[in-house]
Order: sequence, then structure tokens, then C-alpha cells
Amino acid sequence: MTPRPPRHEPDADEGWLNESPLPLGVIREGRFVHVNPALAQLLDLRREDLVGRPFFERVAEEDQPRVRDRHQRRLRGESVPESYELDVVRSDGTRRHVEIWVATLPSGDVLFQLADRTHLLARRANLLALAGVGAAVQREHTEERILTTLAEGLVGAGLAWVRLAPESSGLRIVELGMPGEAFAGFESAAGVPLRGFVGAWREGTRKAWAEGAAFVDDIPLSASGFFTGDVAMRAHSTAREAGLRRGLALRIDVKQQPWQLLMILSNWLLEEDLASFGLLRVQVSSALDAASVIADLSARNEQLAVLNQIAGVAGGATDLAELFRTSIAALSRVMGTDVFTVSLIDESGKWLELVHHSNMPEDAVESIRKIPTTDPRVRGMEVVRRRAPMMFRRSDFGGAHAHLDFDVAMGVPLVAGAKVLGILAAAYRDGGSARTSHLELLQAVGAHVAAAIQAKRLLDDLRRSYADLAHTQEQLVQRERLAALGELAAVVAHEIRNPLGVVFNAVGAIRQQATTDPRLVTLVSILEEEATRMNDIVGDLLDFARPVSPALRPERVEPIVLEAIDAALADVTAPVEVERHVAPGLPPVPIDQRLLRQAILNVANNAVQALGQDGGKITVRVQSIDGAVHIEIADTGPGIAADIQRRIFEPFFTTRPSGTGLGLTVVKRIVDVHRGEATLDSAVGRGTRFVIRLPTA
Repeated sequence: MTPRPPRHEPDADEGWLNESPLPLGVIREGRFVHVNPALAQLLDLRREDLVGRPFFERVAEEDQPRVRDRHQRRLRGESVPESYELDVVRSDGTRRHVEIWVATLPSGDVLFQLADRTHLLARRANLLALAGVGAAVQREHTEERILTTLAEGLVGAGLAWVRLAPESSGLRIVELGMPGEAFAGFESAAGVPLRGFVGAWREGTRKAWAEGAAFVDDIPLSASGFFTGDVAMRAHSTAREAGLRRGLALRIDVKQQPWQLLMILSNWLLEEDLASFGLLRVQVSSALDAASVIADLSARNEQLAVLNQIAGVAGGATDLAELFRTSIAALSRVMGTDVFTVSLIDESGKWLELVHHSNMPEDAVESIRKIPTTDPRVRGMEVVRRRAPMMFRRSDFGGAHAHLDFDVAMGVPLVAGAKVLGILAAAYRDGGSARTSHLELLQAVGAHVAAAIQAKRLLDDLRRSYADLAHTQEQLVQRERLAALGELAAVVAHEIRNPLGVVFNAVGAIRQQATTDPRLVTLVSILEEEATRMNDIVGDLLDFARPVSPALRPERVEPIVLEAIDAALADVTAPVEVERHVAPGLPPVPIDQRLLRQAILNVANNAVQALGQDGGKITVRVQSIDGAVHIEIADTGPGIAADIQRRIFEPFFTTRPSGTGLGLTVVKRIVDVHRGEATLDSAVGRGTRFVIRLPTA
């Protein structure tokens, strides 16, 4: 408590006024009549220069009306405040902010006492600025802006500050700042970067972490305990030289959980300031809470937007690669992941195959391109076995993933009905970016992706079914058409064969009578040749019309093939080279020998006719491939144009003037009844290759 002025009239000779350490004076009729040394020192004037001078000369101009009014009212005996604040002017024109206590003596003189409160102005200004900082942080909506506003406000109030985060080994300096260059000078002199430095807990920081706030009255000592070795001594001296004697430790809470410590340092701080700074602590914590809620809501909204986007794409996806690209691009924006992969289980269920990835290094791609689903070292398969989303840390990686440079990986199963189709996975090189909400989003996206994959597979199956159905229908139509043509051919052949017999008889009789006339012999020969050709055509028609009823028995096909080739070449006069390649150990095939020989003979005849009189090369190859025996007959003839290839199996289609167009049609019918397949590979200028595939079972 500041002592109050005495209530009695002093005597000029009394020495107690002069001996008082407090600034005291006496005013009579508005002028100084007594000034003690402490008052003269406060006003920076000699006592003799003050005595007799008007009191109001020392009062700041803006305060004079108020002080004069109170002085006059006091002299009139009215009730006025005994103490109030004003500014006094010193000899050099500078001001001091003082608190004055006033008493009227019985003689009418006024006794007053002054107390210098100048230092409180800066303190009040700083505390007022602090209130502004608390209000400013609550206007911000992101953690980054709140912390930036807090830092700028503290430095603006002339305060140094350090933000600390607890770790298992101590307290890590997250960020710091102060007016001037004290921290930068300390870093330069000590050779220690302050940001990221982990120091020791001290009594003040422990108390603040436990109770929310604490006053530290010896910052240099506390700083030397935070650091170690030579750095500790330098921290002690730096704090003293910077005037950082006192400090407050405030715990910042986020979501009602302790988050970080804020150390505020200044020489003017007092323990009584804990209340004011406690309010700042609450304001910062509530602002961070609100920012966290806003960030969570924003993230949720963004995740919902991404989910809606992916759901829209997945609903009509016909191109899975495009679906994967779209989904991963959208997820990357929200989750901040470094790598995404999509792996599907093959039809056998034995392999997990990588089908799409984003930013995966090539060496890593090779290591996970195809992984056995039964490999116990593959941690990702736990996602499949458990049918649940999982998150893995670096220490969990093993086996095929041990070399991957990721801190955190997460995977969700792609489930459609009761079946797990594969895994959608994401990985972070910096594990601090991973969130539980990311795993939830990945799971939601995985459900849409799995549904799209299943829908695409069902659609593909449906398309294949339609294609098979169309092919079957086409075959039925073709068979009905061939049956109709067969009936017609049988009738025509029957009707032609009888008169054709008469022609042959007549030709024989004429030949006997025309042996002496060369011209008649020539005509008869032509007639006989054309009649023979007509008879062959009739034979082909009957073969085409005759129902094919094979008697299938397991036989070796290579002798039949080679015999048919030899028969086709029996009457050939052109130079034809034949290469025969028969694989050893061919399995028996269920065949009708007569029918198969006819089919091979027809194909071989076509090859010989394609070579013409100039001859060429025929290659015959018989081998076993994928449960079937392949009979390949290739020639070096002129080849067949693409538009013609589509019609070669049609009845009565031929490009040769003397052909009936039934040879390959018969081949197709014979191969079909053997449940085989006949294909053609040809191009103009490079010959023709005909392949008959006969299943071994």
C-alpha cells in the first residue's frame, strides 16, 4: 500500500517532509510553498526553482481543466476524489504518468503526494494489445491463420514466445518469435537450430501441462535447464541480455485434449497476469477447436463430393482403367497420398495381380505385380482374409513389401456380394498425413469400385452370352440353309444322273462308229470329257446332300493326313515340293477315318490347284496344342483376298471356272461333326495356311 499524506498541517521546519522518499509538496493559492527532494527529482527541477511557481505549470495541458476544477471544488469544501491520475511535465518537456493523493489542511493549504505510474502505461498498453490478440485469433477459421495471428500479436505487444510440443524424450520447439534478433543471435552463437530442438521438461512447464498455466520467475535459469552443456550457459546469458526475466507457460488444448505449450517471455510480466493470459489461453484453444471442427466439416464435405463424383463415374463405368484413374485422382486431392494401387484376384484365386497404380516406382511395381494369395509374408492379404479395412505402419511391412519406402499404408477389400475381388490400397511416405477418416473414405470408394468391377464383369459375361447365342443362331440358320440346299442338290443330282447315263451310252456307241473320222473322234472326246465333268459335279452334289453321320473312334490322325496328301499329289505333273512335320507321340483323336480323309483330301486339292502349273511348296504340320491335334496345310500360292476369305465356306461359292464351290463346304461340315474348328490364314502374295483343329476328348 502506498502511504497516504498526513492529515495535519506541517511546519516548515519539520524535517519529515524532506526525509520522505515519496514525492511530497504543499500548494498555497495555487503555488508551490514546499517541495521535498523526491518531488524535485521526479520533476527534474531544483527545489528553489519550484517554490513560488504555479503548480499548474507542471500539469500536462490536456489534464489542466480537470485538475483545476477538482482543486477549486476542494477549496470550496465540495466532495471530490482524493486520488486520481494525471500527467506531469518535467523540465525537459518529457512526461511522467503519476497518481496523486490530495488533502486540504485547516490553513487552506493543499498537501499532495505523487506516485510514478509511468511504467504501468506500457503494461496497460501491452495488456490491451493482448486483449486485441485474443479477439483477433477468434476471427480466424484455420489453424495456420490462428497461429500466425497469435504470433504477430505477441511480438506486436513486445513479447517473446516459444511454442512447444510434448514428445517422448522431452519438449520439442515447434515455433518461436520475439521483437529484435535475440533468438537468431542465439542460434548463430550456439550453432544450434532452435526449431525442432528437443529439450527437458522444467518445473514450470510440468505445472502448466498439468494445471493449464504457470508463472516462471527466472527464465534464464529455466532456459539453462532446458538446454544442455555449453548451449545451456549461452541460453542463460542470452535470456538475461534480452531482458527475458519472467514468463508464463500456457497449455493450449484442442478438442478438450492438451496439445502444446505456449511460453510467453518478458521482464514486465507478473504472476497476477496469469488471469489475463489465462483468458488468452482459452481464446486460442477455443479458436483452434472451432478451426478443427471447420476443418473436419470441410474435409467431410470434400470427401462427400469426391464420393459422389466417384459414385457417378462408377455407376456407368464401361472402362475400368478410366474409372481407376478418375477415382485415384479424386482421392489424391483429398487424402494427400503418395501412391495408390488396385490389385485384383485372378479367376483361379491363386494370384493377386496389380491392374492399376499411381506414382508407384517401377522397381516396386515389379515386386507387387503378381503375388501369391497364399504367401503369409504379404500383409495386404490380411485385408482379404479379414474382409475389413486395415492400416499398416512401416514396422508391419514384411515379405514382398519390406523394401517399400512408406511410413503408412492402408488397404480396403473390394467386396461384391460374398466375393472379395481384390484390394484398393494407398500409401504415405510421411505417416503424419494419414487419417482414420482417409481409411473410411477409401472403404466407401472401394465399395463403389467393387460394384463397378462386378457390373463390368457381368456385362462382359452377358455380351459373351449374346455373342455365343448369335453365333449359335447363325449356325442353326446356316445348317437349315445347308439342309435345304442339300435336299435341292439331291433332287437335281438324281434328275441329272439318269439322262447323263444315256449320254455316256450314246457317246460309247458313237465312238465305235467314228474311229475313221478324226474330226468326229475329237468331238466325241470333248463330249465325253464334259459329260465326265458333269458326272463329277453330280457326285459332289450327292456328297453335299448326303447326311454326315460319323462313326467316331479314337484313331491316330497322322497316317490319314499323310495318305490324303499323297492321294492329292498322285496325278500332279507340276513341280510341287512337300514338307512333312509330324510331332512324335501324338494322342489318338475320336474321328471317322473316311470323313477325315475326305476333308484332308479336299484341302490338299485346293492347295495343289492354288500352286497351278508353275508348282511351289506345300507344308504339312501335325502337332498337339492345348488338348487338340492341329492339322496345318500351307501352300506358297497367290493367296486369297480378304473379301473372298469371308465366303470360302459358303456352298457353291468358287473362284475357279471348273469348280463346284462345295469342296470347302464339305470340309466345314466334316470338321463340325467332329466338334472341331477350321480356320484360314491367307494374304495376297504370301500363300494360304489352312488349319483343322480336332479335340482329343
